[in-house]
Amino acid sequence: MVLALLLILAQISSDSLPADSASTGPQLIENGPVRVEWQLIKKPRVLNVGDHIRLRLRVYHPRELTVSPPLPAVPNEVVVLDQKHHIQYRGDTAVDVYDLTLAVFVIGERKLAPFLVSYQQQNRMYLAASDSVPLRVQSLISERMQDINDLKPQVTFPNLLPLWIALGLIGAGLAGYSGWRFWQRYRRRQEELEPELPPWDEALQALSKLPVEEWLSAGQVKRLYYTVSEIVKRYLTRRFEFPAVDQTSTEIVRELKSRKVAVSERFATFFLDADLVKYAKYLPAEPASVVNRARELVELTRPAPEPASPAVEAIK
Repeated sequence: MVLALLLILAQISSDSLPADSASTGPQLIENGPVRVEWQLIKKPRVLNVGDHIRLRLRVYHPRELTVSPPLPAVPNEVVVLDQKHHIQYRGDTAVDVYDLTLAVFVIGERKLAPFLVSYQQQNRMYLAASDSVPLRVQSLISERMQDINDLKPQVTFPNLLPLWIALGLIGAGLAGYSGWRFWQRYRRRQEELEPELPPWDEALQALSKLPVEEWLSAGQVKRLYYTVSEIVKRYLTRRFEFPAVDQTSTEIVRELKSRKVAVSERFATFFLDADLVKYAKYLPAEPASVVNRARELVELTRPAPEPASPAVEAIK
């Protein structure tokens, strides 16, 4: 079964990770302290693709435990159109009640994948899942559908398509040329104003300017990890000349390995931890250390200084 929150870990393939990092991912617990139950409270008598249904999820957990909102394990089966939430208390147990309005996009006698919630205990992430939701969805197109009336005779109109295509091409060409001229002028002006820093200096400078203490005191751990990972991606893009800023963590690590970068395994662990914080609500014990880890990766991959020429040595 495909689990939506585990897709984060699946992005970092097992051949891209150190052996000791595979055990840090969320674990699905069946009989843990969190229980998820569902109740179908409203659906059409005949359910077609795209129709709306209302599903109520109850998440039972201890009062002191924080639990994430539910997510569908297979997102492409349904779309959550609306979500309402309130909490009930029964002694030491809290019950999070979610009323969801869903649009279903599967056909036939199917069981929708479970809904998942995540929670943290002893610095480990865990998952709890509901049962599958059985539904019968029919297609909007009948196999015996036929046209009722014959087609009407064709009406002849003047064909202006070639003219519009020619005008569109001319307009696109003029716009492209103007944009290219503007970009050239802008780039020359920027180069004249300030030369571009080397990738490693730019990354180290960006890391040193981060307001780490301010963000952490405001509880913005996810913002810190997202910003640091983007700085590292931009550094890799400029340092090794591949589009890391537009790639997933798996693609970045695969590219570093293909280029035989010595510390590619450390990059894999770094991006895994960043993805857990950004997408799985994992809270590390020392969140500020992510800046030092990024700085070490930049220092380890910056090129060695070029040896001084004999003339310079003679002057010294």
